[in-house]
Amino acid sequence: MQPGIPTALETDRLCIRPYREEDLGSVSLLLTDEEVVRQTGLKENQTEQEVAAFFQVILNSYATRHPVCAFGIEEKETGHVIGSCGYETVGDYGDVQIYYALLPDCRGNGYATEASERLIRFLLDDFGARRVLAYTASDNTPSVALAERVGMKLEEEISIGGRPSLMYAICPPEEACQ
Repeated sequence: MQPGIPTALETDRLCIRPYREEDLGSVSLLLTDEEVVRQTGLKENQTEQEVAAFFQVILNSYATRHPVCAFGIEEKETGHVIGSCGYETVGDYGDVQIYYALLPDCRGNGYATEASERLIRFLLDDFGARRVLAYTASDNTPSVALAERVGMKLEEEISIGGRPSLMYAICPPEEACQ
């Protein structure tokens, strides 16, 4: 793995890890889920071949200087990938945006909160992010609640693709977000 790409981030119930070839089935379910597509702006009605090609780009990127920082959220008890999370740098000032998505039958169990908290801790403590950001549509009540639950503060009301959205941020404990 490249610097900044964790080999695994663990919580009590989850292992956040780089994807493996055998995760394609879970990723396909996730990337074709109507709610995930609606909330993330992913391409609608992707074919199996398109999903597989996209997934291969992620896998191949792990060995490059500029990897796609996308990871599987694996439930430790079952060993199944139940979702995805990741991050990307934003701008030139040390800001990092996070995202997450879960399979429909795994929502409402605290997994997104658990994964987001662990990812934020990694980014602030180990990666050196100045701020961790999360963008969500204003009407995405579960994601708004999650951002607030993990300690993020609303920084700005914005528009993404013409859709009213919110930008949340969290900074290291000793610093104020600016």
